[in-house]
Amino acid sequence: MRFRECQFTKTSLLAVLLFGLSLLFSSACSSEATKQKHLSRGEEFLQKRKFRQAVMEFRAAADIDKKSAEAHYGLARAHENLGEVYEAIQELQEVAALAPDNLDAKSRLGNYFLLIAPPQTDEAQKMINDIFSVNPKFVEGHILKA
Repeated sequence: MRFRECQFTKTSLLAVLLFGLSLLFSSACSSEATKQKHLSRGEEFLQKRKFRQAVMEFRAAADIDKKSAEAHYGLARAHENLGEVYEAIQELQEVAALAPDNLDAKSRLGNYFLLIAPPQTDEAQKMINDIFSVNPKFVEGHILKA
């Protein structure tokens, strides 16, 4: 009798474990879908010039995936349109770290480094060098350099 009870316990434990793993995998897929939904809503709000709502959507996407360069870039653009320069700089620095190939974010960041007082010309020069190391013909990089 005892042997039979142990088999039942092991089987039920294995079933619970498999169920838990399936929930874990399904929640990972749903979080990616949720992140994409927040990103698309954030883009819609940017187009409609509803920047506070865009910040909320992009922040939700960034909370779901801390390493989402798209979410941080959306946040930077929303903060930029709200006139929140330092928040935009912070988000653009995050984008530059997460997606070194995002040249548009680097050129915007370089422009902000020159805009703030006192101008951070060394940081702007680093952005120019990063841009030209990826694409020496990037127009915005040449505008920043000028």
